[in-house]
Amino acid sequence: MCWGCAREQGCTDPSALNFNPDAEGNDGSCVYQLAELPTTYAFSRYQSSSVNKKQETVAQLRIADLYALLRQLGEPGATADIAATLVARYTKADDQAIVLTTGTYAPLQDTYNDIASGVVLRSRIINTYGADSLISAWLDTIAIRAQLPQYIATPAVYTLDNGIDLAEWIYQTLRGAVLYAQGTSRLKALNNANNTELVSGTNYTAMEQQWDGIAGLFGLAIDDAQHNPNQAFFDADNSGSIDYDTEYAYSWAQDALVRSAAVPDTDFRTLLEAKLIEGRAAITGRNDTLRIEAKDEILRLWEQLAAANAIHCANNLLALLPNSSGAGDPNLPFLNKAWAALRGSIETLRYKNGHALSGEMDTLLALVGNMPPHAATGTPENVAAQTQIAELKQRIGNAYSFSAVQLQNW
Repeated sequence: MCWGCAREQGCTDPSALNFNPDAEGNDGSCVYQLAELPTTYAFSRYQSSSVNKKQETVAQLRIADLYALLRQLGEPGATADIAATLVARYTKADDQAIVLTTGTYAPLQDTYNDIASGVVLRSRIINTYGADSLISAWLDTIAIRAQLPQYIATPAVYTLDNGIDLAEWIYQTLRGAVLYAQGTSRLKALNNANNTELVSGTNYTAMEQQWDGIAGLFGLAIDDAQHNPNQAFFDADNSGSIDYDTEYAYSWAQDALVRSAAVPDTDFRTLLEAKLIEGRAAITGRNDTLRIEAKDEILRLWEQLAAANAIHCANNLLALLPNSSGAGDPNLPFLNKAWAALRGSIETLRYKNGHALSGEMDTLLALVGNMPPHAATGTPENVAAQTQIAELKQRIGNAYSFSAVQLQNW
C-alpha cells in the first residue's frame, strides 16, 4: 500500500463502455451505450411517449396567433374588437381559440387548453433588455389606435408616424426574448437538471423534459424532415388532421427550413434536428459526453441561424431601398416591415451571452438606425441607408465566416 499516493481516477461503473476496474474514484467520465438513434424526435418509455413539450407548443401558438391578429387589424374590414384580446393573449393564461391555420386539414386541437394550460407569454420573457415593458407599451398603443377610424383596417393601426411597424417588432422581440433567450439559456443550464430519476407521476426525467422544452422553443416537429419551406405543417400520421404539438414546425424550425432551401449547402434544418435528436438520446442513455457535444453544437448552429436571419432581413430591406419614392410610396408598409424585422433580428442576437458579435452590437444597432429610412432613391439619406445596411451585412458575414453566396441568397 502506498500511503499518500493519489487514488487512480476513472469510470467506476461496470455497465459503462469505459469502465476502469483499477479506478478507485469516479471522475464522472463514464460513457454509456446509446440505443439506436430514432430518425424522428420520438422517444418512449413504458410503451408510451416520454416527450413533453406541450407548454412550449402553446407559447409558440400564442406568439404566432398574437402576430396574426396584429396583422389582421391592418386588413380591410378589420374592427377594433380584435385589439381587445391582444393584451390578454400576452399577459394571461386564459383559454382562447387557436388562430394559426392548418390549411385544408382539420386541427386536432381547437384551444390552447386542449394542449396545455397555464402558459403566460409575459412570464416567459427574459427581460434583460426591457422587452416586457416595450411589448406592453406597444400593445397599448395599438389598442388605442385601433379605436380611431383613420387607423383601423390600415397598416397605420400598428405603424407609428415615423414608420416603425410595431406588429413586426413585437413579433421579433417575442421570438428573441422568449424563444431564443429561453432556449439558449436552458441549454446552458442543462447540467442542473436531474437525470437519475423520473419526475413524479411521469415517464421522463427532469433533464429529458428540459431538453424537450428546448426542442419546443426551437419549434421542432416530431418528424421535422417531412416539412417544407412553403408549409409549416405535415400530416405525419395520415390521420387527416394536424396535431399542433407534433406536426407543426414553428418559428425557428421553419426559419431553418427556409434558410437551408435558399443555400442548400448550409443545411440548418438537418443539422439542428439531428443534434436535437442526438442530445435527447444521449440524455436517455446517460452519455454526458455526447449530450454536451450536442448541446454545444446546437448553441453554435442556433446562433448562426439567428445571424442568417438578420442577413435575410437586411437583404429584404436592401431590395426595397433602391426603389423608394419617399414618404408617399405605396410600398412603404413593406419597407417599414422589413426595417422592423431587421432591427428585431439584430436585437435577438443579444440574448445569447458571448455571441460572436458581442463587441459590435452598438455598431450594428447604429447602422440599422432607430426608424425606417423613408428618403427617396438617389437622395443622400437613401444612399447612406443602403451603405449602412450593406456594411451591417458584411460585419455579420465576417463574424460568422459566411460566404458571398450565403450573404447574397439568404
